[in-house]
Amino acid sequence: MPTLWGHVGGGGNVLYNVAATASTDLQWQAWTTATASAVDRIFLRWTVQVADDFIRQQAPVVGEPRRQTEAELQAERERITNRHRELAESAERAEALLTECLSPNQRKQYDKHRFFHVKAASGSIYRIMHGITGNVSVVRPGKGQHRGSYCVHPYDVPVGDVMLAQKFWLEHDEEEFKRVANFTPSRELPVPV
Repeated sequence: MPTLWGHVGGGGNVLYNVAATASTDLQWQAWTTATASAVDRIFLRWTVQVADDFIRQQAPVVGEPRRQTEAELQAERERITNRHRELAESAERAEALLTECLSPNQRKQYDKHRFFHVKAASGSIYRIMHGITGNVSVVRPGKGQHRGSYCVHPYDVPVGDVMLAQKFWLEHDEEEFKRVANFTPSRELPVPV
C-alpha cells in the first residue's frame, strides 16, 4: 500500500495510506523502469490523482479539523493573554509592596535611581538594583569583605518580591545570604550622594 505525506489546511503533516489500484501499480512499474523525466511526470500525475481522490473522500471532514485548529489557536492566544495580564498584575502588586516596605530614604533612592541601599548588621552597605540576577552589589565592604555583586533569587517571582526578599535577607541574616549567593568580584562602584 503506497503512503502519502500531506499537509492539510495548515494543520501539520498527516500520513495517509492509499489503497493500491491497477493504475497505481502500472505507474509504479513504469516509475521503476523509466527515465528521470518520465518518473517526474508519472509521480506528479500519481500524486495529483491520489490527492484529488483523498480530498473528494474527506471533503466533509477536512473543514472540521480546520475549525478545531482555529479554536485551539484562539484558546491558546487567550491563555497567553491571560497569563501576561496575571504577570503584569502580580508585578504591580510586588512593586507596591516593595515601596511600602522601604524606608523614606530608600524609597527616594529607588524612585530616583531604581536601586536602594541596605545596611547589614556587619556595617556593610549593599545596593539592591532593580532586577533579579546579579543585582546586589557591595558598596561599602565590611571587615574582610570585597566589592562585587551577589546573585541569589527565586524563580518565577516578580522583581519587586525578589528585591524585597533580598533586602530582608541582608538585614536579618547577612551571613546566610552570602553563603547561598554567587559572588562576582568587581571594580569600585560609585556611590551616589
